[in-house]
Amino acid sequence: MLVHDPEQSLPADEVERLAALESYAIVGTKPEEPFDRITRILSSLLDVPVAFVTFIERERIWFKSTFGADVNECERNGAFCAKTIELNAPLIVPDATLDPRFDKNPFVVGPSGVRFYAGAPLRAQGGLNLGTLCVFDVRPRELNSEQLRLLEDLADLVVDELELRRATQAALSEGERRFRDFANATSDWFWEMDQNLAFCYFSERMTEVVGIEVEQVLGKRREETGIEGHVDPEIYRKHLEDLAAHRPFRNFVHARPRPNGDKAWFSISGVPYFDDLGNFKGYRGTGTDITKRVKAEESLRRADEQMRQAQRMEAVGQLTGGIAHDFNNLLGVIIGNLEIVIGDLEDSDEQQELLDAALRAALRGVDMTNRLLAFSRRQALKPEVCDLNQLVTGMTEMLRRLLGETVSVDTTLAEDLRHTEIDPAQLESALLNLAVNARQAMPDGGQLSIATANLDLGPADARSLQDARPGSYVLLKVADSGTGIPSEILDRVFEPFFTTKDVGEGSGLGLSMVHGFVTQSGGYVAIDSTVGVGTTLKLYFPKSDAPLSADSSKRRAKSQKAKAGETILIVEDDPELRKLAVRTIGGLGYNVLDVPDGPTALRLLASDATVDLLFSDVVLPQGMNGTELAERALALRPGLKVIFTSGYAENAIGENGGLRREFELLPKPYRRAHLAERLRHVLGPKKANHR
Repeated sequence: MLVHDPEQSLPADEVERLAALESYAIVGTKPEEPFDRITRILSSLLDVPVAFVTFIERERIWFKSTFGADVNECERNGAFCAKTIELNAPLIVPDATLDPRFDKNPFVVGPSGVRFYAGAPLRAQGGLNLGTLCVFDVRPRELNSEQLRLLEDLADLVVDELELRRATQAALSEGERRFRDFANATSDWFWEMDQNLAFCYFSERMTEVVGIEVEQVLGKRREETGIEGHVDPEIYRKHLEDLAAHRPFRNFVHARPRPNGDKAWFSISGVPYFDDLGNFKGYRGTGTDITKRVKAEESLRRADEQMRQAQRMEAVGQLTGGIAHDFNNLLGVIIGNLEIVIGDLEDSDEQQELLDAALRAALRGVDMTNRLLAFSRRQALKPEVCDLNQLVTGMTEMLRRLLGETVSVDTTLAEDLRHTEIDPAQLESALLNLAVNARQAMPDGGQLSIATANLDLGPADARSLQDARPGSYVLLKVADSGTGIPSEILDRVFEPFFTTKDVGEGSGLGLSMVHGFVTQSGGYVAIDSTVGVGTTLKLYFPKSDAPLSADSSKRRAKSQKAKAGETILIVEDDPELRKLAVRTIGGLGYNVLDVPDGPTALRLLASDATVDLLFSDVVLPQGMNGTELAERALALRPGLKVIFTSGYAENAIGENGGLRREFELLPKPYRRAHLAERLRHVLGPKKANHR
């Protein structure tokens, strides 16, 4: 610190020089390596024992760097360095004992015994001399011109280091100002603890965000801030242990009421800091208001639960749909034959009561299967020749919305991907299941990668997949960066109802449905998982050389009623159901023709046979379903009446389906009276007599 005597006036150039020296804030500072390095180099190159960097104040000379001597300051009056800046040029004293200017200098006559001095002024901007770079020796000597030039060059280097130091300090000061500006502008706040773990700094933003005045918490330790009752005890204990052990911590979450009483959540992170010797000095960190995020996550949790419930409903429907369909066919045979037998019995027949009981039981079975079918809202599974790239692309945006911003969805789709014959709706359902599983495995976010590829499995490759056959496949790979699955349970993940989730958090049917779908499609599933790294599922589908299918459409019809009368063509592949339909419809007074499949029905319709109404199952063999049969039949006989029958519920055909308005649907199993009403209603009062 410069001390000026206001009673003594100084020349203007000296006042300017002292002000310049003060602007560098160098006097009184600790040794610094850049200056010490220069004095070491100078001593070595000039072969002198002592070298100094000095700065000259009003009444004293202060030594910034000292090589070869232990000195901090000396008086300015009569000093070698003072004379150097007065000359404004390098000063060389070959033998101070012979120079009347310095023969009384304490360094000359004292224990130091200085004989030789050489110094160059440290000339700053504006030509102001702040100090010197100088050398001393106890031997008389001279400097040659090259050595003198070296001294001057190194003096310029000292000035360069001095300017760099001032610029760095200015930048640091600007950095501190910038930090304060950022700290007050950001949505977070900054805090600092001292070595006793007491808060010693908060940015102004803390008061605005938390609603607490800084003065209320400065000087307090964490335990004294009143958050203990607003955080999980185990989390709080772990946090205090981290502080005591000087460990960094992230996302210490706690809740506390705002001044208006609203509950708010905050996340605190901090890192310890140490001095150059490794001594703990305290903590520095940030705080974030995460109230909106916590509330959003709670809303998402509720939405997830609703979605999981919907998935469970879907899973049960998928699992039971086919069984219930076949069961309905069986019930149709049972109920139809029971009604025929009951109709043939006399009212007094003692077996009437037993048959009525059997019929009631069968009807309860119908009710049960209809409830099961309520879970299955799609038509019977129908494979189509598909392009997996198109299906994945169509699902990607929906998956991104479903998984949220914390999970990135990346796709790598192979060029010239082969076709495969699968049910596209089931593929989409499988992909959705895998994505939901991946999100649950990445609670803090992560990456979901979906890739397609052409793959040829040789015998060795096929052996690595259970029961796989060598051949050409289309690969769909779904990988996440989640928590992974322990190896001891990896073999069980495809078991129905097996789940690693807590009770109520999963049905255990997601992966089993994926496995069932892929294997029913003639493919294979492989899974690989590493705890802490993630899980990868590979779905292998057989390639198809067929062209892409047109988009299939769902079908729907409304219930109506009928009676008896004209010629009915029955198309039903199940022999028992066809036999029952022939007997029932014939018993209603209709002429009946029956065939087992669509192609046979078309050949009959192309003949001169009389047919007033086509009564057909929806699902038929020989590569032609009921809808295709009806369309081709109408092309042959415009105006032909059509009734479909199906083992699925009426809405299984689909809400936006492809049934034409003139088509009707009669769900299986149907009662005799219901069948009669529906036939009569569709045929109408007049006989159409289509030939």
